Amino acid sequence: MSTHPRGSFYIKESDREIIRWSGEYHYLQPVHVQLLSNRHIISIRRRLRQLHEQGFLMRTTVPRSEEHTSELQSL
Repeated sequence: MSTHPRGSFYIKESDREIIRWSGEYHYLQPVHVQLLSNRHIISIRRRLRQLHEQGFLMRTTVPRSEEHTSELQSL
């Protein structure tokens, strides 16, 4: 388990790999981490969220295609 019953957060070896990959590739999506790690996508998403909440990873969001469509229509 990734957290201690008292709420302490532990870094695992697999976390170190995720952090290293994020430094190497910069813009990884959960599916990319899944392919690199061969872990289940749900556990990857959960762990990425925890690493983000603890300040180990930064989250960037890609603009939605709907926003791009409306921007292009206004030109």
